[in-house]
Amino acid sequence: MLSFGKPVPHDEVVKFKRLIAEILAPHVSALMMDLQYADQDTFSSIRQHCGLIVAVENGTHERHGPWVVDALQHESAIEEAIDLGADAINLSLYLHSQAPEEVQAHQMALMQKVSARCDEVGVPFILSPLLYQTATNVNSDPPNDLKRLIRLIRDQRIPIDLMQIENPFTDEISSGFAARTEYFRELSSGIQCPWVMLTAGSNIDRFKDALKAAFLAGASGFLGGRAFWRQASNNYPNDAMVRKGIEETIFPVIRGLCESVRDYGKSLNSPVARIS
Repeated sequence: MLSFGKPVPHDEVVKFKRLIAEILAPHVSALMMDLQYADQDTFSSIRQHCGLIVAVENGTHERHGPWVVDALQHESAIEEAIDLGADAINLSLYLHSQAPEEVQAHQMALMQKVSARCDEVGVPFILSPLLYQTATNVNSDPPNDLKRLIRLIRDQRIPIDLMQIENPFTDEISSGFAARTEYFRELSSGIQCPWVMLTAGSNIDRFKDALKAAFLAGASGFLGGRAFWRQASNNYPNDAMVRKGIEETIFPVIRGLCESVRDYGKSLNSPVARIS
């Protein structure tokens, strides 16, 4: 099995992600892969079945005190992703509403850089703003923190084609369905571009519940991350057992969520202003 939280050899991560891609690609509309953990064969295999989104950020984060400062995998990461066949570029950006001005400026400049390069080469730019805590704000309020960050992003007027929003309702936070729906309506009015819900490691049942509210508020889809495959990783390197676990437990979830997208999700062809 893969041991999360412990060092795993790079080659093993690549093999595992290739296996997950082979299993999922025929059943989804797109897969997102980290540039550092994929190769030409994996990317080509994905593109035979679905769209390819490439994440170009560096997976290890630099710290300025308690604050996260992001960077690209390398200076030519966007060009490499495009050469490998990327249909869209994703930037996951860690943001904190209380971060000092110089940290916020660095993060916004990185977002601007990736957006501008995507615009130059004609590929969609996807932004995934991610919340994080510091030792001094362990009692933070993710839903309201996310609202503040969406306002910060909107005020930059940086062109964004799609935004992936993490589920701010964690296992420790509960609220009624009507309240969650109203929350996502307020959030959606500030996003001003198509957006989808990101699992961000949340419990699948909690994610499904939040996703229903998000669809009613204007979300256009979902992106399932490690919440969808983490349990199956317990069977790695037994490829057959990994495949069996995903087919028996995750495929029914994906089918159910896709039905919800078709029934309630906002079409990407709906008139929505691109953030710019």
